[in-house]
Amino acid sequence: MGVWLPAAARRVTGDLSLVNCFPPYGAKKEEESAQRGSFEFPCFEKATAIHFLLGFHGLAVPPTGVFTRLSTIYLGRVWFHGPGDLGDAVSSPRCPCLQRLGVDGAHGLGGLSIHSESMLQLELKNVRSLSQLTIVAPALKELTLEFCFAKSGPVANITAPLLANLVWNDVYDPSSVSLGKMEHLRLLGTYSCFVYQYSHFMRNQSCVSFLQRFEGIDTLLLTLVYPLDTKYYRYYMMEDIAYTSGHAFGASVLFHVLRLCNGIRRLMLQFVASDSKAQTVCSRDCMCDQPADWETKELLLNHLEEVEIDGLRGSEQEFAFVKRVFNWVTKLKEMTVTFHFSISEIKAKELYKVFQIFSRPEVCMKFYVYRNCSKVLYAPED
Repeated sequence: MGVWLPAAARRVTGDLSLVNCFPPYGAKKEEESAQRGSFEFPCFEKATAIHFLLGFHGLAVPPTGVFTRLSTIYLGRVWFHGPGDLGDAVSSPRCPCLQRLGVDGAHGLGGLSIHSESMLQLELKNVRSLSQLTIVAPALKELTLEFCFAKSGPVANITAPLLANLVWNDVYDPSSVSLGKMEHLRLLGTYSCFVYQYSHFMRNQSCVSFLQRFEGIDTLLLTLVYPLDTKYYRYYMMEDIAYTSGHAFGASVLFHVLRLCNGIRRLMLQFVASDSKAQTVCSRDCMCDQPADWETKELLLNHLEEVEIDGLRGSEQEFAFVKRVFNWVTKLKEMTVTFHFSISEIKAKELYKVFQIFSRPEVCMKFYVYRNCSKVLYAPED
């Protein structure tokens, strides 16, 4: 690649895609791939789009040069090397037309500082051990950040006054993360909420702290993660916010999250079943056994008109959440349910009938199933 890539840089005038067909799997193989050396990312002066999927081969960002026409960059499974800096290379002085930047699966990117006048969309996913992030992008409309920051905690400074969509599926600490004014924000996605699993207490607290930062959200994207086996959890509808680390979470997670965002018009709810082991049972006199007073509190979602549910398996926990939503809404017009890909035709029909029991006549219900790896509209046979 290091031989012919500079030649391609001089000739390519449109899109360039480079894919390593045999990517390594596992941390050890990723390191072995990186130790084979790196090749320089040449300065593509005429290319408009670049897509690299490298299998964690080393990539050296050029310290100088201008990407005159480049509007799209995607870098996947890459191990960054010096001497150049990615943030410097994609900022406006060297990449004046860049509108979309995506990095998915990366090592060697401890800090990233981007100053771009043209960038509209930025996605950073699985950027291992990112310690510091600075983004100054006055035209940015969409920002996605997923599983990037190091365990020591995030340090970020984001200035994007026109941002409309923000998905922050990562650790959030208001003392070290500055998000600036985002008066145009309409879609908000946050860290996955873990129910029943006390080991993820701090992650749920991070989710709640993040949601408290925003007002006037139109669409909320929320992921609820629960264990497949909950037989060791004697109670699952429990107060979560006031509890200390070591106690369970349950349906009240959804209550408290929606209480913080009770002005939303659209809720996108994704269920993810975890196969993690059940935790230790609470003691007989544990605070978890006390009455959950949140069940008697009133919550009205007067603006919620659309609900989308993805990954529904039909578990008791999932239907507990869905029934709660029906109790809280007053103006719901449409609910779209996509069953988990493992759901059979017989099971889909059974779940469809369950929804008919507690849904309302004025709500338009749509169901989708997966058939031959494709998502299709479900039409039950009589």
